[in-house]
Amino acid sequence: MIAVTQARHEATGWRGYLLTEAGTVQRRTLNLYPTAEKALEAVDRMHGMPATVPAPIYSEPRA
Repeated sequence: MIAVTQARHEATGWRGYLLTEAGTVQRRTLNLYPTAEKALEAVDRMHGMPATVPAPIYSEPRA
């Protein structure tokens, strides 16, 4: 499982910290999706492995 632990918007897009299965933390550019299903489909495509647990999608209000 790969989990996004934190994300923020920067000039180049959304950057976030990912917690990997191996327990490492990586900083990556992220694609954020409006629904958990879309996010799981993207994980399946990017990593070639099925993501089985949908996580709730939270969004912060924009200023």
